[in-house]
Amino acid sequence: MRVDRNAYARILNNLLENVLFHSHGDRVSVRILEDERQATVIVADNGKGIPEKDLPYIFERLYRCDESRTSQGNGLGLSIVRELVTAHGGGIRVECPPHGGTAFSVILPKAR
Repeated sequence: MRVDRNAYARILNNLLENVLFHSHGDRVSVRILEDERQATVIVADNGKGIPEKDLPYIFERLYRCDESRTSQGNGLGLSIVRELVTAHGGGIRVECPPHGGTAFSVILPKAR
């Protein structure tokens, strides 16, 4: 399977915007790992993390973790990321360590 360049750019853009507007961190890293079957893109930050109660819902359309609704965004970014990743036969997961920060891992199969 080949990755559509526009979709790939949208995935990265949405993940980076999520970090910039919501994490309140001051560092972000993007790493790409690969093996013979797949490529993994990891976007991680050192921000406040995502509350555990919100994790099951973050990829749903219009879901926003900010209960006061004062933050930017419309709750579509992560749902679009999931849809694009799924359309390419991949998967996405999120990790939020107890000490803070968030890491999104996008796993995409390589073309055969």
